[in-house]
Amino acid sequence: MIDVSKNNGLKLCAISMVRNEADIIVPFLNQMATLFDRVFIVDIQSTDGTQETISAFAEMWPHVELYTCKTQERYQSAMMNILSRKAVGDGADWVFFLDADEFVNVEGKSALHDYLHAFPHDVMHLPWANLIPTAYGSFDAFDANQDYFWSGRVSSILKVAVSAIYMNAHPDFHIQEGNHDVCPRRDCPPVNEQIGLNLLHVPVRSAERLKYKASNARRLMESKHNNGENEGNHVTKILSFIMDGRVRPENLNIVVANYGVNDEGANGLAPKELGWPIRSMPAYLFEPRSGIPVTRGLAETFMRDAALVWDKPDFVKGCAVGAQIDGTEIRIVCQPMKGDGTPYDGRFKTIPAANPEIPEKLSMNLLIDCMSTTFLRIDVMRFSAWSRLIPVLFALFSILRPRRYVELGVHNGMSFFAACQVAEHLNIHTQCVAVDSWVGDEHASFHTSDVFDTFRATIAKRYPQQYYVQGFFSDALKSFDSKSVDLLHIDGYHTYEAVKDDFETWLPKMSGSGVIIFHDINVHERGFGVWRFWSELKEKYPAFSFFHSHGLGILYVGSSSGVVADLFAQFDQNPDFTKIAQQYFELMGEMSVEHRTVVEEAKSNSELLETKDEKLAELRDIVEKRDTQLDVARNEIASIRNALLNVWKKSFDRRNINRFRTRKNQKIVLESGLFDRDYYLNAYDDVRLSGMDPIAHFVRFGFVELRNPNSTFDTASYLLKNRDVMDAKINPFIHYILYGKRENRAL
Repeated sequence: MIDVSKNNGLKLCAISMVRNEADIIVPFLNQMATLFDRVFIVDIQSTDGTQETISAFAEMWPHVELYTCKTQERYQSAMMNILSRKAVGDGADWVFFLDADEFVNVEGKSALHDYLHAFPHDVMHLPWANLIPTAYGSFDAFDANQDYFWSGRVSSILKVAVSAIYMNAHPDFHIQEGNHDVCPRRDCPPVNEQIGLNLLHVPVRSAERLKYKASNARRLMESKHNNGENEGNHVTKILSFIMDGRVRPENLNIVVANYGVNDEGANGLAPKELGWPIRSMPAYLFEPRSGIPVTRGLAETFMRDAALVWDKPDFVKGCAVGAQIDGTEIRIVCQPMKGDGTPYDGRFKTIPAANPEIPEKLSMNLLIDCMSTTFLRIDVMRFSAWSRLIPVLFALFSILRPRRYVELGVHNGMSFFAACQVAEHLNIHTQCVAVDSWVGDEHASFHTSDVFDTFRATIAKRYPQQYYVQGFFSDALKSFDSKSVDLLHIDGYHTYEAVKDDFETWLPKMSGSGVIIFHDINVHERGFGVWRFWSELKEKYPAFSFFHSHGLGILYVGSSSGVVADLFAQFDQNPDFTKIAQQYFELMGEMSVEHRTVVEEAKSNSELLETKDEKLAELRDIVEKRDTQLDVARNEIASIRNALLNVWKKSFDRRNINRFRTRKNQKIVLESGLFDRDYYLNAYDDVRLSGMDPIAHFVRFGFVELRNPNSTFDTASYLLKNRDVMDAKINPFIHYILYGKRENRAL
């Protein structure tokens, strides 16, 4: 028994998906049991003895958990994401994602813990060190405890290990296909590479197993509904290489050396002749264990493969795919999404038969409340055959107060968004789930991806807490427990067979107070068969029909007695009530659409005004930005100006000033008639109080201090505009009188 109690303060988990790796599974299991405190292994119906070997070893090591998956397309990312969340929820500090031919390059558990304690990042990228066996084996036998050749360089292919710190900080994290990267969200780019430990990678152990695995991988890539860019390219390259008969050791060597890289290479490689270094695997991988491995040959493996029964989901191309844990089985499902675009990894669980929100008895107050909701203004108007039926849906929500509403066939979301709106208005916390392929059909018409893009944008903006599933109805069915839906809206393909199948497959999902509504019960052309199926149903269940807007059938399939059953009984016993209700809701439908049309027209006119205002606002912003830029420029100019003038002032001292011929300059200023004594004395109080002659003061001190001789001559500006005057240290006013005025110098 492996002692996993000594974890040096870290709890490590490893997750792996395997299929037919019997030739190397024993050392891999030794690694998993020795290095990690929790191990999740998903076996994809192995037939070569891998599953039996894992089961035998898991009996010895209780921290190794074996899961199975029957979906042939290997949706590895979906499995890794659900299991990594389970691992972190169970207390893991780090989660490693390893294939059966990958071995962490450490000598034991303590070394791994020491490395992780010192590693400075929350995500680690582990590059492959591709190891070339010195001796290849056969399909059912390979000696992993041998020497290997290594180029001395790691591959550009990286695998990822993620800490609980990162996962908790990014609860919507997404492990990408192949376990090469992690993203903070499914729709975000991956985190930057943080290179850590190497992975000793032994991808090729024999020509037979390589050909077997590559053939299966290519077939699965061709059938998989969602392939990433360049996904599986290296598999095609390997197959074309070995199909040409290049299966000798030197041929296999080049495959190993370039494994996972799509670059073209040579036909063969002789690492010994090239002097490549020798290395071996960690010794702990080969310590004796009591488990007995099971291995089968290629022929028997093929026979067992042929007898397998696979789950073959027919997913909509491009839809999100997830996984769910059902005991020890992993089920691949059409991924439910939240309105905000993040995956919903839970299931839509069973709800109690009785809905405590529904009153026990039918009352006038309840009917008044029901009628009042029909006056709600429709927030999201997507004009369709459903537009005039929205008041009916509002009233249904008011009476049924559904805990979960599911809509099969959503298209542009007219009725779905109305359901979200009224649930929010009534504050009943209904889970609303939209289910559609968003591809269309010959009845609803086929449409482009713009319809789905608009739906996602609307739900993200208005109802991010609600849900949608892009897939066929049968795909979405797998995410719902029995008796988990209060109100079901069936509006998919409208043939008799299709609507009957929708009803029968979803009926077990209805709660004890369940109601199902059917659109288009009043359409009798173009192959529509809802009317025919509806005529059968209303003979078996309490039912009510509306005939406007292509018709709407309301069917009570619940088992609980109460207000819903009473309401149907009242209509059944009072035909006049039925007619009044039909006329009322038809009128309300017309009014709601007309009101919204008027509102939309008014809104359009308002938007024109808003557009004008927005343009004016944009112009104001431009002007404000320009003014800001001008202010910045002015400040910069002022700084430069002040710096230059400070240089001017500092270039004079009393001895320099005395050098100027003061008497002569006073005479020049006086005779020019340009000096304004009154201005100078009024502008400079210190001169007036000193009693000194203003011209004498200006000629000796004033021009240095950048004082102005009159109201129109700016001494500082003249200097800045005429740098030769500044450089010559000439009294700027004297220069202007003698030369500047005649030369039309700038003032």
